[in-house]
Amino acid sequence: MWTEILTIAEPVALLFGVVLVLIGYITYSRRKSDYFAPVKIFFNQVDDLTIAEYKFIRSGVVFLLLAVIFRFISLTFFP
Repeated sequence: MWTEILTIAEPVALLFGVVLVLIGYITYSRRKSDYFAPVKIFFNQVDDLTIAEYKFIRSGVVFLLLAVIFRFISLTFFP
């Protein structure tokens, strides 16, 4: 039962996390009209993110970490 749940939850969390991070990056790059903005966000500290963009990126990272945790649990306890 748990293996089926983990095999479904891991890709869903991974996909949802990537989509949320991309939405945050795309909205920031559209607002700044700079297509290299995601690179700037990734490598440099950016102070002009809106609250919505920050929430999208932060929520996406949480889902990505959750996908990693699901994968760790799957490989550790259900080989």
